[in-house]
Amino acid sequence: MRWSGFIVIQAIVVMSIMIGANFISFINAPSFIFTFGCAHAAMWMAHGKDSVAILGTGFLDTRAKEGIIIAQTARRSYVISGWLGVLVGAIQMAHGLDEMANFGPAFGVLLLCPLYGHLMDLSVWMPLERAFTLKAQEG
Repeated sequence: MRWSGFIVIQAIVVMSIMIGANFISFINAPSFIFTFGCAHAAMWMAHGKDSVAILGTGFLDTRAKEGIIIAQTARRSYVISGWLGVLVGAIQMAHGLDEMANFGPAFGVLLLCPLYGHLMDLSVWMPLERAFTLKAQEG
């Protein structure tokens, strides 16, 4: 049942993108790598191999209290990494302000980092945090 929420979120986002723009304009490898790389590196610094293990099977059943903390770290890490990407992109844009024709596309790419971070928070880490919280309350 919870997968239906994930699918609905993704469908709403994709349909919103498709209505107003080309889907490809919402995909940018450097923004994706920066956001996901920084976020997961921060998780790795805080939790080591558990930052990956949390996504595997069995973690929920055996380590719910630790899972809550890891999911909270992930939520913060992904959102903060997204906004750090905005700052990096803004600095890069400031160096290219002499050619204003590039400003619009560059600004669009700049906003992808927080989009990626918030989508991960909303569709992966928030539901995982809730699942771990419910499991920890059971026993």
